[in-house]
Amino acid sequence: MATSVEVCLLGVFEDRAQQDFLQGLCEAFAARRGVVLTFESRLTDGCQFDYLNHHLVLAAHHPGVIIGVDANRHSVERKVELMQRRARVPAGAEVLWSVAVPSIEEWVMADEAAVHSVLSELTGASHGSRLKRAPRPGRSNAERTAKQRLSEWTRDLLGEPLLQGGREYAYQIGARVDPARVGPKRNPDLRRLLDEQLPAFLDGCRRRAAGA
Repeated sequence: MATSVEVCLLGVFEDRAQQDFLQGLCEAFAARRGVVLTFESRLTDGCQFDYLNHHLVLAAHHPGVIIGVDANRHSVERKVELMQRRARVPAGAEVLWSVAVPSIEEWVMADEAAVHSVLSELTGASHGSRLKRAPRPGRSNAERTAKQRLSEWTRDLLGEPLLQGGREYAYQIGARVDPARVGPKRNPDLRRLLDEQLPAFLDGCRRRAAGA
């Protein structure tokens, strides 16, 4: 049986929902590849660069860094370009630029089965009934943000609103995401992260950890 490799990453996240979802997602994904992930995590209060660069000083003590932000009105490529221009990442650092389009709440909704599973398990006792039938909201209505759509969807599923609109379960949902259930048309940014960016990033971190 192959021995698991332990890797402690630096995580710098725009907000708590980013931190929770990405840590759950990455820990579960890495575990399937024989990597035990732990995090030293920091928040940037809405991606303020003063905070970001202050935290990135810690990158020298880790084999890799995950920087999690929302794209907002930018494309993934443009957001990464803007971040790289101002972020003082140590030379040679292994970095995963995680950009959620338009925001992390869209990624939380990406795997319907994961959302249903977590809500059924963690809220079933308090709500006392099965989830209601409520289709996942589409992305076409520009007047409603992803945060609003997540809040409305979880409210419709449960029959009453959650205090944080579903964001309080971001870690558990992230940990149950199945890459095969993430649609490449609806969530191409997340699918690319899972299919290409995250595997390459973890391989690089594992090599660095082994050579430390």
